[in-house]
Amino acid sequence: MIVTFTANPSIDRTVALESPLERGEVHRISSVIEQAAGKGVNVAQVLFNAGVTVAVVAAAIDAPYRALSDRAQTPLTVVGVPLKAPQRVRVNTTITEPDG
Repeated sequence: MIVTFTANPSIDRTVALESPLERGEVHRISSVIEQAAGKGVNVAQVLFNAGVTVAVVAAAIDAPYRALSDRAQTPLTVVGVPLKAPQRVRVNTTITEPDG
């Protein structure tokens, strides 16, 4: 078993646009994907997908992060002090155009 530690967990959100991005214009979103992330989580996910038994240890996560981790089926153990409201795990947002 490989255990990874993520001191600064994050949520990676990818927003796909229906048309090319044009400044000042209204855009429609075709899809949104959210994934539990952070260096240790990303490494564990790759290993897990390759069939390796992993455990992810993450410091102070919130409910949305735990839900995303559960959906990815990577075993997650929380250490440290839980986040106090209204603190949340950081969210990284990427906007993609149809051509990638």
